[in-house]
Amino acid sequence: MISVIIPVYNAESTLRKCLDSILNQLYSSLEIILVDDGSKDNSGRICDEYGEQDDRIIVIHQGNKGVSLARNRGLDIAKGEYVGFVDSDDYIDPDYFKILLDNMGKSKTDICFSALEEVPNISPSTFISNKNDLISLIIGQKFGNNAGPYNKLFKNSIIGSLRFDKEIFVGEDTLFDVEYAKKCRNGVFVNKVMYHYDQRTSSSSYMSDPSKLFKYLTYAESRKKMLLDTSTLSDKCREMLIHSYLNSILNCYYQSRYFHNQKEERRMCHVMKEALKTYRHDNLPIRQKFTYWMMGYFPSIFPVWNAINTRL
Repeated sequence: MISVIIPVYNAESTLRKCLDSILNQLYSSLEIILVDDGSKDNSGRICDEYGEQDDRIIVIHQGNKGVSLARNRGLDIAKGEYVGFVDSDDYIDPDYFKILLDNMGKSKTDICFSALEEVPNISPSTFISNKNDLISLIIGQKFGNNAGPYNKLFKNSIIGSLRFDKEIFVGEDTLFDVEYAKKCRNGVFVNKVMYHYDQRTSSSSYMSDPSKLFKYLTYAESRKKMLLDTSTLSDKCREMLIHSYLNSILNCYYQSRYFHNQKEERRMCHVMKEALKTYRHDNLPIRQKFTYWMMGYFPSIFPVWNAINTRL
């Protein structure tokens, strides 16, 4: 059985299409967990309506606590051997779960990805032989954007006590993926677009709404947490995670500067300096390394240098 977890918040315009696509799956042994996260529209009533029509559906209503705690609530009660996540503004093809499950069974793997955009010049399914390559797939976007719990099938036994970090507001989904991948032996990538997702507005909304800047700043913290336990990873994979963390600090600096928040600008420069002292970064591209060093050690002239550098 697959437990399908759907966090729901103010999704009345898309929720029916989402739920219909799940109910119409060729693989029907599903436990469908709807977590209404304090919706202010008709989403909660739609959840109850569908719950009355199909006994595979479990509906949970809670106050607005955010997508991480909504997903965690679903994980707490999920009974399926496998777990999938679908966002309430997305929908899936009828053969989505059947194909993911078949590929996991054939290849005896711990996770299966489906393409969000078809990748040219690769086979219909690609075996990923180790956790380092899995993390590279999530972070490095080798086969397109694969960050986030959607477009994947997980094993509940491997998830175990792993949960989404409620203190992280941007990047919490990628953090979950990476921590899961650290526990895996291997995986498989299916080069077929079966999960259809609405272009996420969350990240762009942080960029346009200064009141949400503090949430965007947790993005760097999510990348830092990926580095807490890298003892089983290869040097190359560890370096990629370090680069991801340093780049996230730089991005947070840009956001702070965009909103003229000088206090956060200075704090991000200090965070960068401490990160450069803590993590080895010898093999980073020279230009990128120099950018990080200018930001961390010469913050007063970094804005001028950065303006010149971006024109080169």
